[in-house]
Amino acid sequence: MHSEIQKVNVFCGAQNLECKCVSKRWCSIISDPEFHCIYLSRQRHFFKKLQDEGQELDQEVFIMGPYNVLVIVPKGPSLAYGSLKHDLSLSFQRQDSIPTDKIPVIPWMNASMGFVFASSNGLLLCGKLGPEYKYKFSIWNPLTRHHVELPLTQTSCGSPKVAVGFMCNHDENVFVSSPKLRFSMVCFAAFFDTRFSFQVEVFCSETWQWTKRVVSCPSGVSFSLDYHTTLGVFHDGKLYFKGENKLLVYDPCKNDGVASVINFPWEYGNSDKRCMGVSCGSLRIGEFPTPWNRHRYVRDFSGRIWELVVHRDGEEEEAASSSRWRLVYEFNLADIMKQHLHYGIIMGFHPQDEAIVFINFGQQILCLNLLTHSFKLTHHCHETLGSYFPVTPLLLPCWPTRIPSSSLDHSL
Repeated sequence: MHSEIQKVNVFCGAQNLECKCVSKRWCSIISDPEFHCIYLSRQRHFFKKLQDEGQELDQEVFIMGPYNVLVIVPKGPSLAYGSLKHDLSLSFQRQDSIPTDKIPVIPWMNASMGFVFASSNGLLLCGKLGPEYKYKFSIWNPLTRHHVELPLTQTSCGSPKVAVGFMCNHDENVFVSSPKLRFSMVCFAAFFDTRFSFQVEVFCSETWQWTKRVVSCPSGVSFSLDYHTTLGVFHDGKLYFKGENKLLVYDPCKNDGVASVINFPWEYGNSDKRCMGVSCGSLRIGEFPTPWNRHRYVRDFSGRIWELVVHRDGEEEEAASSSRWRLVYEFNLADIMKQHLHYGIIMGFHPQDEAIVFINFGQQILCLNLLTHSFKLTHHCHETLGSYFPVTPLLLPCWPTRIPSSSLDHSL
């Protein structure tokens, strides 16, 4: 195998499947797990070199239609993904066998199309609303088009508004195609009154079944009406859910049945202009445009981004304090773009570049660098993005992630 390492540069010039079609020898090399390790190691080294040199990670972004996924293509060299903007989709999903007359009519979730609830480690969590407000979830790899269906949730949510979180473990010491990868997800009906305990369902790939749990939240939490679903963000081994005026923090891998909260900064504005995500290993929240504030003058097209301050052991008593947030960026788009602007809304943060934020303007995506004040506009044709649908960022991995399932053929 080590004698074949010089072929890495050759493989980087074409798509994975194109390389495998060259010869049986090439196919065996690319399918070899040892090659996966070597390839990913070199990719991490190359990416770190770019960061150390201060090079801008000029990466393509686009919306994967007809879904609410913001795709971020990694900067090469890599096994080129080809014409992703036109070929990458989930339109190949099979139609659900559930009769449509048994499914509640929900405008934001077409029963045949489904919805992308989350992404983790290159995989997408898709869901469809079934009878009695139960949900049918599936895990998809949009690159390989492999997928696995999960069992129907056990209990009825009683409402189309749900909170969903998805986490697929990622260990830098284990290459992403390792069969040791496992995932968990959490699903529960969102509520708008303050509650100190509530029921959730947790799915684990190791047991392959849903488990009902009662979670206590001593500080109390409620959710807002800004979106029809609340998407959990996976960070530091936990799931973070955006509540009305605080974050709900829950670790489904711990069976203690306790969730904690983190208050938002006191100046954090209206919930329908908020965004939460992870950038360069840090949890961030942002707002754009900044809402009117009676305590200070706010210019039109202003925005702000905060970062969660990580405390050391022994400081857990400050967990709910809003002082845990640090304001990292405050900007005004009118000063940066120097052109007429329409109404926009913040979509997400770049997972690998802490200075880049994505903003939706009508049918365009603004990729804005808050350090250099440079920007790019990408056209899309999905009018509802950012205003009616929450958007899920998907950073494509350097190598397609295997779906943890013993019943799935993992060969690439």
